[in-house]
Amino acid sequence: MIPDEHTEDHGGEPLDHESIAQDRFVHGLLEFLHRDTDASREVRIAEVMTRISTPLDPPHRHRRRLAKVVPLATTALMTFIVVGALIIFPQPSAQAMVESAIRATREASALRYEIRILDHLSSEGGDRAVGSLEMQGERMLVHLDSPDGSTFVMGRDDEGTWSLRRDGTVERLAPRAAAPRWITVGENAILIGSLQELLEQLGDDDYDIEQVDGETTRLVATRRPGRPAPVPDRISIWIDDETSLVDTLVLHWDRPGRGGPPRRSEPSEDSGAPDRRPPPPPRDGAASGERDGADRDVDRPREHRPPPPERITFQRVDPVARTAEEFSPPGR
Repeated sequence: MIPDEHTEDHGGEPLDHESIAQDRFVHGLLEFLHRDTDASREVRIAEVMTRISTPLDPPHRHRRRLAKVVPLATTALMTFIVVGALIIFPQPSAQAMVESAIRATREASALRYEIRILDHLSSEGGDRAVGSLEMQGERMLVHLDSPDGSTFVMGRDDEGTWSLRRDGTVERLAPRAAAPRWITVGENAILIGSLQELLEQLGDDDYDIEQVDGETTRLVATRRPGRPAPVPDRISIWIDDETSLVDTLVLHWDRPGRGGPPRRSEPSEDSGAPDRRPPPPPRDGAASGERDGADRDVDRPREHRPPPPERITFQRVDPVARTAEEFSPPGR
């Protein structure tokens, strides 16, 4: 029997409450252990295992909706970031790339381009080297080998553009008139000149310029319909993305085959005369082929001239160290 808290011991003193509590705890524990059997322990273990293996309740409806909305919101946010970056940091336009190339060409200390053409004299499937173009700021020097073995030389120094006539004398009044006919496509149009001038022509209304898909450093300029035919039909440009210098520039003319000069105009059925009037006779003091030593191919009627080549390529190569005097005509 558990003593009552009011029961007195043999000395007549009341029992200690802490001792009574400890006695009751020990008594209850002994009673629990006496009643706990193996069967009751197995029941408790089974209940715990059942609760562990039971799946949780399915998520609430708003949780399922949130699981669907979050990926869509993330995709929309990423799209917004990408579009915003393109607006803030846009890719350079084709025209801006051309303008950068013009500035880089003008500011370059020295540039040299190998010139190759593809025409009816070229071997099947290959271009042939015909000369070089060198630039040093505003100075320029062009060497071109003609099929007849002669060399056409044109340059630009501090006094302006010059060329050498066939007799070796210097032509400054009309330097392009002495150019061989195979690079002349119009009354005064010449295919070979300063690369800077060629790039500046792309800013005219004759061409539509665009970047090639997937190639950030390649541009293609296409001649607009109705524009003069002597100019190239297409111009392909490869630009160095670090220096903005032109690595390769290719002039294309779209025409069937690689034949010789165009045929003469057929006589008209009505009049029996040619559709095109014959050229006027040469002026007094001028020879039919040359005047003052200059090649007069530019004065020939257009049907006498060979067509432009299918392709002219300017390929950048290592420059040659030249002094300013070397861009002037020899013997100056």
